[in-house]
Amino acid sequence: MTDSTPVDLSDLQLMPDWLKEPSKSTDSKAKHHDRKTRRNGDSSKKPFKRKNWERGKDRNRNRSADSKKGAQHIQVPQGINAILKPSEDSLLKIADQIKKTARAYSVFEIARLILADRERYNVSFECDESSGKELFSGLTDNSIWLSRDEAESNLIRTKKFSEFYNEETIEVDPPKGNFTSIATCGISGTLIGPPNHHSYQTSIAQLHRSNFANMPIERFKNKIRVEQNEETIEEWKKEQSLQKQYTYKASVEGDENLVLKNKEEAEAHFLANHSDELIQSSKSAIVPGKIDGKKLSAGLLSLLKNASTHARKHPASLVNPLCKILGDQGLKFFKRGKKIFACVCRPKPISSEDTLSEAINAIVTFIGKNKRVTSKELIDGIAPYNINSENSKNRTTREDSTEANTSAGDGEEANLSSKNATTDESSEAETNLGPEQIQVLKDLNWLLREGAVIAFGDGKIELAKAKPPKTDQGKTKKDDGPSLINGNQKTDQDPKDSK
Repeated sequence: MTDSTPVDLSDLQLMPDWLKEPSKSTDSKAKHHDRKTRRNGDSSKKPFKRKNWERGKDRNRNRSADSKKGAQHIQVPQGINAILKPSEDSLLKIADQIKKTARAYSVFEIARLILADRERYNVSFECDESSGKELFSGLTDNSIWLSRDEAESNLIRTKKFSEFYNEETIEVDPPKGNFTSIATCGISGTLIGPPNHHSYQTSIAQLHRSNFANMPIERFKNKIRVEQNEETIEEWKKEQSLQKQYTYKASVEGDENLVLKNKEEAEAHFLANHSDELIQSSKSAIVPGKIDGKKLSAGLLSLLKNASTHARKHPASLVNPLCKILGDQGLKFFKRGKKIFACVCRPKPISSEDTLSEAINAIVTFIGKNKRVTSKELIDGIAPYNINSENSKNRTTREDSTEANTSAGDGEEANLSSKNATTDESSEAETNLGPEQIQVLKDLNWLLREGAVIAFGDGKIELAKAKPPKTDQGKTKKDDGPSLINGNQKTDQDPKDSK
């Protein structure tokens, strides 16, 4: 999570209907109409061409059983759970954005925003105590594996191996014998060797372990091609006449450097002396949501994908940890209908006993009469801009008003970043604001931070509502009351009702 750019709350998609993407149903109806027209013999349309199913019908009959097995879904490991957790860095950016704009955003919509980008959440793998399973973490590349063998195979492929051994090439005698055929890897094209050479099986095992460890060994063997080609055999002999040996860098000073004749010996020595310090076993492990799939066991990668899909369908699973982090940043929560909102201040309705200044009272009265309004409508209703007034000579630009709002406490309209109020903002950006209009925004900002007025993520502003009276049973249906205490959710909200 090294990205320092602010999180754009426009991904919440709280915008007017006319700005949303058009439905695809229209296109499907049009296609259906075209097919129907062609069937009715409309000469204006191109004739429908029937596909030639005879061509290439035997193309897939020779598919091997191994390739069909590879297409099957990888089973997730039993006894291990994957839990998505919001990244604290991403939520800190969102919390800062809410503090600057003083708007109230639905916690469920924030959860969807987090799930929209893999960089904004982490994944925690946890083993059940009763399963007896463990996870093996590669400390060099933050990889996670289901077995120690997988972790060791990955460790050999990392750059850590070259930090301990110097590799050099020496010339030896080429292999002797009568070789009529040679095996080649069908995936990488690597020359393996003649089937009748003593190193044939060892070369297969080494190539599989170093390059294709995630593939079943039998499936890898089925990819091997055996050819009768003199030129290829001679090429293999030349390769074998040049061998690599490895010198251990960490040899004790004063002793002769340890020289290992081939890579197999070097790998065995490396694992025997350094695997314990570079591989750690545990019952749980946390990885970033955007982890490279090559750093996970196939089963864990499948488990991660399933957990991500489930969380996107049911974002309620992120609400509790999300509220805990946002609550620690000083944000407050309230419930409106069946939704929970995060804001800078809990709603505090204005009572008839409160004494308000004339300017503040004008804002409160206008919002009360017009219900849900935008900041532009508020300015037009209270302090409309008059180009012929005295203030027009000294009018300030949009940038000047931003500085004024920031000095007054980062005003709500000074830091708009959401496309949900696109129409209002585009109009305000084109309109110069004078001192009267800026004062309205300052007063509105004060009301927002006092909780007397609520500005939602879609740009609509309304007065804080009073709690409904208690019922005969002594229970209260809370509408604007706080729904969380110390980050713990206190609502029986059904995730299905979050929309």
